[in-house]
Amino acid sequence: MPEIVSMVNVTYSPIKEIIIHEIREFPPQQFFETLVMGIQAQAQGITPSVSWLDGITFAIGNYAAASERIVNEQLDGKVHYAFVHFTRTSYEAEKRPTVSGRQVVVRMIKLENNPPLEDVVKFLQNFKPDNPVS
Repeated sequence: MPEIVSMVNVTYSPIKEIIIHEIREFPPQQFFETLVMGIQAQAQGITPSVSWLDGITFAIGNYAAASERIVNEQLDGKVHYAFVHFTRTSYEAEKRPTVSGRQVVVRMIKLENNPPLEDVVKFLQNFKPDNPVS
């Protein structure tokens, strides 16, 4: 039987830069209301979920249709986020905010071992908006 030899080259190309085009910090109740109402408006029928790390809960929005430039930059290690919306809150596996008079469930995903998003959270912890949302 002939010997099968695999000579596949595997290359790891980590993210070098994250570019965020809009950052908005919300009070916790407004953050969860906005998240839930957005999902309800899309009639997705899913339980909303958000990421949490070191006291920051956040949602990232990507561009729906990436341009050739954005794709090429991502291949070069630059990631573009259309927006990052966040709030400062403690971790709970499920938050239960009241939205439009009824309690809803929002799952919180505790991030661990994700260096690029850890750096985003460090950035957000020190972020000072020009026009804070109230």
